[in-house]
Amino acid sequence: MRVEGCRLKLGESQGAPIEFRLAEFALGEGERVALTGPSGCGKSTMLNLVSGLLKPDAGEIEVLGQRLKDLGHWQMDAFRGGSIGFFRSGSMIATSA
Repeated sequence: MRVEGCRLKLGESQGAPIEFRLAEFALGEGERVALTGPSGCGKSTMLNLVSGLLKPDAGEIEVLGQRLKDLGHWQMDAFRGGSIGFFRSGSMIATSA
C-alpha cells in the first residue's frame, strides 16, 4: 500500500477548512500496522480512504499495485471485496452481556 500527497476536505470550523492530510505512507507486503490515537485524529478516515470508501480530493492511493482512482464504482466494489479488509476493535465490537 502506498499513499502520497493525500488530502480530503472534511468540512469547516469557524470559516477555516478541516482537512485530512497524509503526505506519505507505505506498507510493504507482509507488513502490519496498528492505527492508534485519540478520537478524531483521522484513523477511520485513513481506513476509509485506503479501502476506497472515500475518494481523496488530491493525492495517490495504491493498494496491491492498483491505483484506486483508476477504478470505477463497480470495479472498486469488486476490488475491495476481493482484496481489502480491516478489523476494528475496542468499543466497535459488540459483546454479549
